This record gives sequence, C-alpha cells and structure tokens, in this order.
Amino acid sequence: MTTKRSLATIALLAALGAGTMVPAAYAADAATAVGATTALPAWKRDFVVRLTETDPRPEVVLAAWTALRNGDSGILAFMAPDGGFAKAKARHLEQAARYDTIIARVLRTTTRKSSPAVWRAADFASRGVFSDKDHFVNTGWDAAIAEDERNENREEEQVAQQAQADRDFVASLAGSDPGAWVRAAATLAGRGDAELADFFKFGWDTAARGDTEAHRVRVGDQEAAWQHRVTTLLRAAEEAETALANADAALVEKARETAVNAWREVSGLAGSAQRGWDAERARAAGQAASWRAVADFARTATTAQNWHDISEHAGTTGTSWTGEREWAEAQARQWTSLLESARAAEARVAAV
Repeated sequence: MTTKRSLATIALLAALGAGTMVPAAYAADAATAVGATTALPAWKRDFVVRLTETDPRPEVVLAAWTALRNGDSGILAFMAPDGGFAKAKARHLEQAARYDTIIARVLRTTTRKSSPAVWRAADFASRGVFSDKDHFVNTGWDAAIAEDERNENREEEQVAQQAQADRDFVASLAGSDPGAWVRAAATLAGRGDAELADFFKFGWDTAARGDTEAHRVRVGDQEAAWQHRVTTLLRAAEEAETALANADAALVEKARETAVNAWREVSGLAGSAQRGWDAERARAAGQAASWRAVADFARTATTAQNWHDISEHAGTTGTSWTGEREWAEAQARQWTSLLESARAAEARVAAV
C-alpha cells in the first residue's frame, strides 16, 4: 500500500476544503486527481455566498463579504470554529439583546391607551424579527412619539368588528400552520378584534419573515458546524490511513481497525447531515405548499381584509420557501456524495 493520499481521501478532503482540492465527482479519475489545483471547492464558497444573500443577521453578512474579498484563506478562517462566522454571530446576539432590553423598557413604561402609537410600535418590534427591532430603536420610536403628540387630542381609534370568516381562518393558522412564528401570531390574534386587525395589518407578514429567517439561521449554523466537524474527521481518517500504510507487520491489525473506524466516523457524520438536509427539504416543501394554499384562498376570499396584497405576499413567501427547498436538496446531494465516498474508503481500507 502506498503512503500517498488515496483518491477517495483526496476527493473527500477536496469537497470540504482541506488538503489537495479536486471535485468529488472526478475523484475516481487518477489523472484528474494528479492534476488537481489548490483552489477552494465551490461547495464551501457557495455556502459563504449564500450567507451574504440570505442571512438575516447584518453582522454575519458583513463578515461573510469580508471573507469572500479575502479569498480562499479568508473563507477558511471565516468558517473556523472561532473564526469570523462565530464572532459575527456573537456580535449579533449582543446587539439583539440590547434592542430587546430597550423595547421591553418601552413596553413597561407605556400603555396602549396613554401612548398608542409608541406602544403599538414597541409591541410590533417585540414580536418582530431583528430588522423590526433595529427600525424601532433607531427610527420607529421617534416617529411613534411624534405620532402620539399629533394625535393626543383625538378620540381613541375604534377597531372595526372583524368577520367570523376571518376569525375561523386565523384559528386554522393557529392550529395547523407549519411555521412556529405564524402559529404564535395567529394564536395572539384570536384574543380580540384589535389583535385580529393587527394580525392582518402587520402581524402575519412579520411572523412569516420570522419563520423564514429562523429557518435560514438554523440551517446555516448547522451546516457550518457539520462542515467543520467532517473536515476534522477527514484529516483524522487520512492520518490513520497513512499510519496503516507505514505500520509494522505486528501492528497492521490495530492500524487497520483504527483506519476503518476513522472512515466510519466520516460516514456516520455524512449520513447524519444527509438526513438532516432531507428533513429540512421536507419542511421547506411543506411551507411552500402552505403558502400556495394561502394564495389560493386569498384569491377567492370576500371579507374586508386586503386579500389582494395578502395573495401577492403569499406568492412571494412561497417562492422563497421553494428556494429553501432547492438549497436543501443541493446540500443533501453533496452529503450523499461524501457518504458514498467515505463508505468506499472504509471498505477499501478494511480489505488491506
């Protein structure tokens, strides 16, 4: 057995950005492996590009752009456990906590009756996504104060009675919508006419964005953790295989067992990641189908809500979830390829 890297090892390390780089799809071609360059594979770079396009955390987006501008080394440093990605997430959490503290203080010191515009804006921000909180603290709070000052001598706004059909529809969302944010917002809307009116004005839209952003944050963070872990396991498997190649006859059995177990760990993680992305694909497909159903319902609804805008919003949100499904499918395919290569490497090492 040679001490040079096996083609399977080269392929697996290439896909995750470690060692000699060669696309996994061509790893079986010896000539391709020998002529491989050291360019960072598209998989890791595509992940960072996606962060710049879809991650809702401004700090992460900025750090991802910086990593891309710094080339392959910048991307690898960005995705390290204590690298730019982790630090950007920590900065975001600190900023979000500051905003939450401010908003909570506003809600404690105002009421819907005494300062309706401020209270409404703060309540909206408290249940909104990060961009809603940022807007309130930096712009919306002052605007709401000015609105209350303009309206201080007016009679309290009357909320129109909501149609029973709207109540029934929102109740169905509270019980069966696939998004946790939408279910929570719909449950709150069931408290009364004012809450139901707020749901159709802004609560539903905010909750929909919350579900999308929560999904993107969760899958992005999980994929980064998987990629780092599997890169570590691949390097360990390569070292174990090298040790097997150089082992004395008396130590071959032990070295073989170590190498087989190392590749088995790679297979195990790749299988877990594949199943994880398959589950995310199913969740995204369910969301897309749900929003298509909302769009269909809105086109024929006859109550006083702005169903035209709701239909358009539902179509846009459904398209976003279709994109999430496609991304999950692509990631599942990448991990499937890694799984197959790792299993082949395990079998090959076991046969030595």
